[in-house]
Amino acid sequence: MKAPHVRRCFVAIGLLSLSLGFLAPKAPPTPSRFGASSEEIETLEKGLDLILHRRYEEAMALFQAYGRKNPYAIIAPIGESLIHQARMYEENHFRFTKAYEEARDRALDLLEKRAPVTAWYHFQKASVHGIEGLFKVRQEKWFAALREGLTAINALEKGLERDPEFFDARLGTGIYLYAKSVLGRKSWLIPFSDRRAEGIREIEIAIEKGSLLTDISKVSLALIYLNERKPARGIELIRPLREEYPENVMIRMLLGRIYMESRRYTEAIREFQDLLRIEAGQTRALYYLGRCYLFQRKARDRRKSLDQAQQYLERFLATGPEKKWQAYANYRLGQVEERRGNLDRAIDYWERALELKPDYRAPKLQIERVKKRRKEKKTAQRIPLDHFRKKEP
Repeated sequence: MKAPHVRRCFVAIGLLSLSLGFLAPKAPPTPSRFGASSEEIETLEKGLDLILHRRYEEAMALFQAYGRKNPYAIIAPIGESLIHQARMYEENHFRFTKAYEEARDRALDLLEKRAPVTAWYHFQKASVHGIEGLFKVRQEKWFAALREGLTAINALEKGLERDPEFFDARLGTGIYLYAKSVLGRKSWLIPFSDRRAEGIREIEIAIEKGSLLTDISKVSLALIYLNERKPARGIELIRPLREEYPENVMIRMLLGRIYMESRRYTEAIREFQDLLRIEAGQTRALYYLGRCYLFQRKARDRRKSLDQAQQYLERFLATGPEKKWQAYANYRLGQVEERRGNLDRAIDYWERALELKPDYRAPKLQIERVKKRRKEKKTAQRIPLDHFRKKEP
């Protein structure tokens, strides 16, 4: 499992289970879908749509206004925390951490004031802890993330016991089963059985029968297919969403990666270039463009393609990415030089990649391969040609 990619695979789980404030200072509104008021459901649906369209300020205003009108409705702080997380995830930073934690704490405070007797209570609890778990994953605090995930899945299961028809919640159980299975396959220290297929089926149920999180469930399933090295299965899930949410950079980035891993490099290049036109701050698109030009096998001008790969990778490095991403870019630059026949320069890049990320196996194997090939070539040159000639009888 590639940690940087898998870490991005489960962002949607935080959207699960928004719920009704039972201790509001007025009489509870008439329940409708999912046990919540029609006004709450309408606010939730509109808020999620605004988030997917990247209209974050409008979404924030919507949830804050609902919170002022309904001080005990947890949908408000959950919506706010989700917006902060979406922006930090999209822009690859942690600048809104304080604002996120303030919204999270308000949501937790509201949870403590309610009795855990309804499905909606458990769904909203799962939402709060699911979002927090994702944040811990981004921070690479793995045990804290696991603890939050276990709390979230426990709440989801209790909620589904009370309301088995809330099919959107199956997204959360599906992601949990899949992620737990991947961890179990990754390390023998984690005694989790392989339930990936079951997890995928849970997400499919959320897509088929859910109503609030259908699109986000599709994104999650496409990410799982990408992680399973079956990227082509995700194209039909994501391409319609790209048309529906053309300004959503996360969806465009995902579709570009799916095309890239499917070796449809021309289409991937187009997606990444469009993405940069929409949001120049999505600098990882520069890295992926470098990869695409590096591996284009049907390029008419191979030299020009390698030049473009180098230019994009160097532009990516100039943005000052974190060390592991610098290592990935240096590794690809080494591959560019190898294809040009400049093995010494290739080794320099690979050694730089190892300095940046000592546990990075790919450049180490490449260095060993090139040095072994050189040694064999020198040995062959030292052996007299007569040694290979068939002796006369």
